[in-house]
This record gives sequence, C-alpha cells and structure tokens, in this order.
Amino acid sequence: MMRFVLAVLNLLGWPGLGSWLAGHKRAGLIQAILHLLATLLTVAGFCQTIHRLLPWLNPSAPLLRQFEGIPLRPLLIPLTVTCAGLIIFAANWLWSATTTKPK
Repeated sequence: MMRFVLAVLNLLGWPGLGSWLAGHKRAGLIQAILHLLATLLTVAGFCQTIHRLLPWLNPSAPLLRQFEGIPLRPLLIPLTVTCAGLIIFAANWLWSATTTKPK
C-alpha cells in the first residue's frame, strides 16, 4: 500500500516527492528540481510562443485560415524551449516512476 501511495505522489503530485519519502533522498531532490525546471521552461516557452504569434492572428478569419502566412522563424526558439521542457518533464516523470520502491 505504501508503494502505491508513493507512486501516486510521484506520478500525479510532484515528481520527486514520492522518491524522497521512499528514502531516495538524492534522486528525489534531483527529480523535484528537474520538475521545476521543466515546468518553468514549458510555461516560458509557451508564453513566448503566444506572445510572438498574436500579432499575426486575424480573429475575423476562420480558425484554420488564421495560421496561413505566419513566419516560423520567430517561433523557432520559443517552440524549442517548450519542447525541451516537455521532454525533460517526460523523462523525469518516467524516472520518478522507477524510484518509488521504499528502501
């Protein structure tokens, strides 16, 4: 039962917290820091993408037509940052699933 609670904490709560409580102090700390970094990168990249995309959107056009003619070059860095954050989050989430067994 304890392992299930730790897995739920790691996978649905804050990755690293369940590992920390399971006795994997170093892994739990690294996972928590990576989770925070991934969250910050994802949110910052997404906000920058929206900020750079808004001037080109035409609200009166149909939804699929709004994205025609938008240059992708200015969106390259924010989209890369967003994807990096998502990749770090996914890798960290998988790692946290393997460190929930109590010592």
